[in-house]
Amino acid sequence: MAEDSSIEKIYTFKFPTCTTNQDYTLEVPIKIPYHGNIKELGYRIMSMFKLPCYVEKDLMTSLTETLEKWTQDFYDERDDKLVDAAISGELDLKKIVKHWEEAYKTNTVEYAEPMGTSDEELFAAAYHKLVHSPALEPILQAEHTYGKDVTEVIQIKNAEYEQLTQKQTEEMKLAVESLEAGSTEKSINEMVARHYDEQSMLKGHWRSRVHALKLEQRRQYRNWIMRLLEEQQTTMIPTPV
Repeated sequence: MAEDSSIEKIYTFKFPTCTTNQDYTLEVPIKIPYHGNIKELGYRIMSMFKLPCYVEKDLMTSLTETLEKWTQDFYDERDDKLVDAAISGELDLKKIVKHWEEAYKTNTVEYAEPMGTSDEELFAAAYHKLVHSPALEPILQAEHTYGKDVTEVIQIKNAEYEQLTQKQTEEMKLAVESLEAGSTEKSINEMVARHYDEQSMLKGHWRSRVHALKLEQRRQYRNWIMRLLEEQQTTMIPTPV
């Protein structure tokens, strides 16, 4: 399925300065829903805007409450639209089925070994025939299983990314404190660059792993669909292996 769309909102934070009676205001564009580590974002804002340490607690509280509310509101609005569409009958099952037919045909062309146009058309025709038969239910079950397997791998990925982010957050916090104690800004910039490299390497590793899993799933799914079509007239329906 397609990923959720996102919107950009401007986060505003105000705090009083020690030298004047006026409030200092900063604005940061943030994409919602926000799935990153809020504390890490807070420390980056502290470092980027060179904010005094006495605003850290207020910034973290405000940032957490605001992003959590914006994210929840985003999903609530999306879900309400889906519910309204379902109630009003705007969700067209035929269009959804056709969308999946096109999606699987596209994925087959992109990831399968080149076997010729006739083979690709044969798979698309087989899928089209099966989704309009009693085989639709096992097909949906197989798709659900594949999705669940991918979700489990992504959860492991997210856990590792969360561990790395927490470690980097602590390093950044100590670096900001050291900067106020006389440390150089160069060392913080070097740390930010190292953090970026570490995150990029981890993302690349998991991107490759998830891609390989999906590639194998598509191969299994394609073979199963063709085998299922051959056995459609029997009482036994095989499961994908």
